Amino acid sequence: MRKKIIKASVFLLILIITTSPLYAENIGLVDVEGRLLNEVSAWQSEGSVLLDLRDLFFSLGFDVSWQEETQRLEVDAGEDEYKFRPGKSLVAVNGENLVPFDPPHLHQERLYLEVNAVENFMTEELGKNTTWNPSRSQLQLVEADESEPVDADERSADPVADFLGEMDDEERAEGELLVVIDPGHGGRDPGAIGPNGLMEKEVALDISHRLADRIESEYEQIETHLTREEDVFVSLEDRTRIANELNADMFISIHANGHHSQYARGFEVFTLSGEASDPSAEELAETENSVLKYEGYDADELDDVAWILHQLRATVHTRDSQDLARQMVDLMEDKLPVPNRGVKQAPLWVLKDAQMPAVLVEAGFLSNPQEERRLQSSDYQESVVEAIAKTVYHYLENNH
Repeated sequence: MRKKIIKASVFLLILIITTSPLYAENIGLVDVEGRLLNEVSAWQSEGSVLLDLRDLFFSLGFDVSWQEETQRLEVDAGEDEYKFRPGKSLVAVNGENLVPFDPPHLHQERLYLEVNAVENFMTEELGKNTTWNPSRSQLQLVEADESEPVDADERSADPVADFLGEMDDEERAEGELLVVIDPGHGGRDPGAIGPNGLMEKEVALDISHRLADRIESEYEQIETHLTREEDVFVSLEDRTRIANELNADMFISIHANGHHSQYARGFEVFTLSGEASDPSAEELAETENSVLKYEGYDADELDDVAWILHQLRATVHTRDSQDLARQMVDLMEDKLPVPNRGVKQAPLWVLKDAQMPAVLVEAGFLSNPQEERRLQSSDYQESVVEAIAKTVYHYLENNH
């Protein structure tokens, strides 16, 4: 493979796409700190999302020009030059090679390409790995990792033994209960990003710290442990592993939602299931599980057989988790000024091995500008925390 120029920066291409049939609004290229770097145009056609190649490559620091006479988009990426033509399934590389490619679409002297084709080009030609989250309309570009990918055999010589193996219990004071609080995302995985740059990983960490403080200050018999105390990346598998090793009595994963529509509103609580309870739950599971590519997993590993294995340890707590979730949404409905979207089920990898009642809380939609402001406010976060903390106390008091 030809030598590629890999830029040192790590970017996120955030596409927040409205229901407009042509151009979307609020499209931008931002870095992992939430800083807007540039704007990128996109449009939707029959459910597909297409990106403006000129905007995209310009935002990546390449020289881009449109040749009117030849109807060609020329991209100078440093050591390599690419020439794209509308409707043509070959891309000229350095004036010599022709690379098979999905044909771009021409609209008002701009070439647009379907997002999956963009991902393929980024990986195969530019050496950049990407993750596309359709429910959040988010494409994440990460600097190519020079380390070797994690092999499935290296992760586990015997996956079934890992799933079913017993773990040593840590001693705790008599009568003391433990809740493991999991701030979603973190580090190179920012989660959803709001129109004003607020990142899910920040919201989740803030709420989680507040929740731990509230529980320990008000309920002496309940201890808490966070899966991450700061902005670091923790694998989905390690999050429940921590809870299991600590022999926790409850696992709560804290998140903030995102959606392709800026009008989506409300909170919801999820429990583990092999099948999603509705299309929106299925989209959310796809989004939350997409981080698995950083952990060396291949999409083919998330098939029905894998899910049967992963659920073997958690099914005993399914009813307990659902009871906990129902109690939680009832108290959140009393405290929060946003719609109650109810209890839902989804194949969420972060909950798969939990050996205790386990739920994932979506505290609101960052993609909704009004809810983004709420999620950033101390008052709203404290309302979320108060509802969850009371649920934790009442549930554990009645079940232990």
